[in-house]
Amino acid sequence: MLLLLAELAPGVAHADTPEQIEAKQRFSRGVEAFSKGKYEAAIEEFKASYRLRAVPVVLFNLAEAYTALAAFDEAMTYVGLYTVSAPTESLDAGQREQLSQLRERIRRASGTIRIVDAPEGASVLIDGRDA
Repeated sequence: MLLLLAELAPGVAHADTPEQIEAKQRFSRGVEAFSKGKYEAAIEEFKASYRLRAVPVVLFNLAEAYTALAAFDEAMTYVGLYTVSAPTESLDAGQREQLSQLRERIRRASGTIRIVDAPEGASVLIDGRDA
């Protein structure tokens, strides 16, 4: 479930800079793409929004989109960035619960690999990358 925040939601009644307006538009397009299952497009829109205006909720939504793509390393990277940008104690109860649920979904889906024995000089690759 994506987080929405008044800071980026359309329709806030104050004068916005052109960058803020574009950030809101990109954020809204990201939410729309996510809701249609177009996760790669959502990621691009959320990243563009964040580049224009660094609002922590965008990092959470990036984590959600990467989770939907089963890209768990990237998802956890954005969870970490989100928790640094929006420390847990600053979140309301609902936001803390959503963060907890997201972490749990990633943990359950990502799994663990235990290597018991590997010959000297062997390489371990996961998804084509060094482990």
